[in-house]
Amino acid sequence: VNRMNLSIITVNYNNAPGLEKTIESVAKQSYSSFEFIIIDGGSTDDSPEVVKNFSEYVDVYLSEKDNGVYHAMNKGILKASGEFLLFLNSGDCLMNEEVLKTVMVPTPKASVIYCNVMNNITGEVLTYPEKLRFSFFYAATINHQSSFIKRDLFLKYGLYNEKYRIVSDWCFFMECCFIRREPFEYKNIVCTVFDYTDGVSTRKENYNLLLAEKEAVLNELFPGFVEDYKEAESHKNFCTPKKMADNSYRQRLRAIKAKIRRMLNFY
Repeated sequence: VNRMNLSIITVNYNNAPGLEKTIESVAKQSYSSFEFIIIDGGSTDDSPEVVKNFSEYVDVYLSEKDNGVYHAMNKGILKASGEFLLFLNSGDCLMNEEVLKTVMVPTPKASVIYCNVMNNITGEVLTYPEKLRFSFFYAATINHQSSFIKRDLFLKYGLYNEKYRIVSDWCFFMECCFIRREPFEYKNIVCTVFDYTDGVSTRKENYNLLLAEKEAVLNELFPGFVEDYKEAESHKNFCTPKKMADNSYRQRLRAIKAKIRRMLNFY
């Protein structure tokens, strides 16, 4: 069996134009030690025709109904043979022809390598901290479209949790980083142009669900820390000069900040 260094997994459903852009960006890569897997949710548009037109670049193609994006991503994981996985959804494009080579040569040592992404609408580049702390993940996340994840992590810790519609990749990163203590490495390059027009997590109608799912994950994995953060956040609303002059209030504020510092230093 020819073991590839990388498996690129593209999930698609009725997004033929986006799928074509994604395949074209993969086909142009100077790096060649990867397999390309397309998991389609039973599209009824021109997606099957697009795959047929680019069949020479596609190693695995599966088209059938699924139970959501993470179910589809899990199907891709089970089909993959690469040491690392990159989830590049239909509509997302690799930044340039050299980006895979830049990340994968030499073969990375870390369990997760995360890079920057560019907003396809505004052209804004989203960068990330070199050291990932709990405070960062509490408010944000790294993008799976620009993260190279060792496949073995899914074998050791399980696949994406399909009970969540939006935050399972965020949950997986949190577990790997803080509970499992897997090494993460930051490469300060733009890896992917992210399709903000079609992203499930970026749609306004999904915002409340996003918040609810994040709170559910935090309460499940880090319940004590969630309460600390809520308390620290709430003090911003009553930091009046009069209260700041009150010694008991100052002591309480110092205690809250000390708890937050201890938590961040732990991570």
